[in-house]
Amino acid sequence: MFRILSVLVFVVFHGASAQLCIPNPVANLTLDVNYTLYWQPSTNCPETLYLIYIHIEDDLQFIYNTEQPYLDVDFLPACERFYFEVRAFSNSELSDGVRLGAYIPAPSDADLRISWADVSTQEGSTFLRWQVTEKYAHCARSFRVVIYDSDNLPRDVYTERNFLFINNLVPCGQYQFSVRAIYNLATEGPIHFISYSIPGANSSLPVLERVNTTATSVSLSWTLPSYSENRCRITSVVIDALPFLHDIFPVVDSPERPLFVTTLSPLEPDSFYVLRVTVVNTEGTSDTFPIGVQTLPN
Repeated sequence: MFRILSVLVFVVFHGASAQLCIPNPVANLTLDVNYTLYWQPSTNCPETLYLIYIHIEDDLQFIYNTEQPYLDVDFLPACERFYFEVRAFSNSELSDGVRLGAYIPAPSDADLRISWADVSTQEGSTFLRWQVTEKYAHCARSFRVVIYDSDNLPRDVYTERNFLFINNLVPCGQYQFSVRAIYNLATEGPIHFISYSIPGANSSLPVLERVNTTATSVSLSWTLPSYSENRCRITSVVIDALPFLHDIFPVVDSPERPLFVTTLSPLEPDSFYVLRVTVVNTEGTSDTFPIGVQTLPN
């Protein structure tokens, strides 16, 4: 079903000797942000007018005619996709049609704020979702999400959905997310900010860099797990060789996490020890790092 708002069909008779003129197709069919459909006119025939067919998908909705190479379509609902076909008409002859599919622009005063957003953690991923103000929610073609970490280093993500799964965020990290809708091709709506603290996780294992031994001591130099991988505060390194020793080495944590040295003393000369090393942070204890060491003879 479609409505024909106005159609002008005319036939001009020039007599038996008249030359048949078939108009050339129009060119450069465009819809601008001011709701005007315009095109480069057909100029090869006299008294040319233009028929404009407006479709939703394959359903014809309107037919218009005009003598001008443009048509205002501000009567169409904002942010809906329409298909426009323009044909030149002259001397009862129609040109081939030129088609354009386009979204009707959102009004300049459209309220495209993010009305709400929240963040949660699901199976190790961070789940961010949001909603645009209801009246114009369908106008958002995509969304721009900017992720700021504790160092304020931004990372942009674009999505056509109103949610986003974000992987590889750092445990105990402080993040801020900004979300905004994108409409009318590249126009962006207001920014909505939301802050979130990533849940903590136990530390991973340290890396053993050096071992120095004497007859009565063993020094172990460690690279602690990187701050960029886990920002939960490390409180201590624990070394067990039960029943011979149980040493706790307090850690003054910092983002740099420099080489950390643990020295076991006094030990028996010429003795073999099986050590179990763990890292303790504010969330708990890491897995065990086993290592065997041998002291020197006297």
